[in-house]
Parts: sequence; C-alpha cells; structure tokens
Amino acid sequence: MKSESRILAKRYARALCAALKTEDLPSVIADMGAISAALDKTAAFYNPAVSKEAKKRALAGVTQNKILQNLLNIMADNKRLKLLSAVREETQTILNAATGTLSAEITFAAAPEDKKEIENILKKIFKAQNIAAVYKEDKSLIAGVKIKAGDILIDGSVKNNLEKLKTVLEV
Repeated sequence: MKSESRILAKRYARALCAALKTEDLPSVIADMGAISAALDKTAAFYNPAVSKEAKKRALAGVTQNKILQNLLNIMADNKRLKLLSAVREETQTILNAATGTLSAEITFAAAPEDKKEIENILKKIFKAQNIAAVYKEDKSLIAGVKIKAGDILIDGSVKNNLEKLKTVLEV
C-alpha cells in the first residue's frame, strides 16, 4: 500500500478510536472486516460512475454502530472506501497498543506440543501483557519455527539455516 494511503488509514483509525470506547473496538474491528470483505466482492463500491449517495444508501444499516456507520459515510463521501481494510488493520494496531497485546504469526514445521510456553516466552521477549497468536504449519521449514511479531521476524527454521550455509559455502 502506498505511504499516502497508509497515512490516511492511520488518520481514520485514530479518529475512530478516539470516538469509541476501548471495549467497543473488537466488535467494530470485526464489523469492519466483514464489511470490507463484502465491499471487495462488489465492484460497484469502487466504481467512480456510481454516485456517493448510491454507495451511502447501499451501506446504510450494515452495522449497528453509529460511529462506524458515520465513518463509512465519510469514506464514501471522500471516495476512500478502498482504505477500509487498512483502517481496520490500523485500528487493530491501536487497540493492541492500548491493551498491551502483541500480534504474532507463528509458523512451525510440525504442530507444537505446548503453545502456551511459546506465548510466555514471547511475552517476556516483547514485554507484552497478551499475545494474539495465529499458528500455521509449513512442512517446507523442515524443522524449527518462524515468528513474525510486529516488524520483527525471527527465523529459527532448519530451512533458513541451510540457506545461510549454502550462501556461505558458495562464496
């Protein structure tokens, strides 16, 4: 995504978070994900030939949250509905920061026996109160684990180590 679009998404997300209570954010984020997925399936929302008013009428009542509904109307007025997914991501980032939650994607070669132990280690390393982990399995790693948390990637897989060794031996 362009940096311009990311900046706009952050602005919308900050405004949304300022208008809502922290405890309301998870349900709003879920609604935004569902609405964004629906918008992506309907090309009319991104068609400039379709009027703003028609888009706003189509979006009327898609959520029970009035603040989110207002955000959707503003984004339709400003022709920025394509940013909704990015606004959802930025809102999740703000919520995670407010609650001390670290989002992590943990990929294993084989499913681990104790996921809680891994989460406890991540809590200590990143000084997080909570871990929102998504676990994946990738047999191509051969063995080991790959962890993506925020902007940090920890690759402790055998595949990565073999690739490093190959690079060293080729020189």
